[in-house]
Amino acid sequence: MTHFEQELADLKDKLLTMASLAESAVNKAIQALMERDDDLASAVKEEDSAIDRLEMELDGMAIDLLAKAPLASDLRLITVVMKISHDLERVGDEATTIARRSLAIRKRPAPSSRATRRWTGPTNNCITNCPITWFNSPP
Repeated sequence: MTHFEQELADLKDKLLTMASLAESAVNKAIQALMERDDDLASAVKEEDSAIDRLEMELDGMAIDLLAKAPLASDLRLITVVMKISHDLERVGDEATTIARRSLAIRKRPAPSSRATRRWTGPTNNCITNCPITWFNSPP
């Protein structure tokens, strides 16, 4: 494996780590909302900085790779990683918003877990599985 290929692999790995953190943030935020767990909601807000930091690291790595005049297929990969990382950062921000709202409404009754699972399940599966599927598909 060349140095460039290793850097591409590192870029993919870091994006998957970011996707995992974003998925975890959504899960924790929903759990905090459902269980009215103030500590968990606060943890989601604090952990958002790790997702923000990963977006900046991925952008830096991508820019470094772009400077090495990659092939067209590599260029597409690098560009998509930058776009996905931006979207994952927004997912982290939205998880923080859910956590903040759960703190604001903690005295109210929690929503039914069945209804919540219906609208959170598909979202959580997509957060991590979409980048994995894309990386494993042929160019």
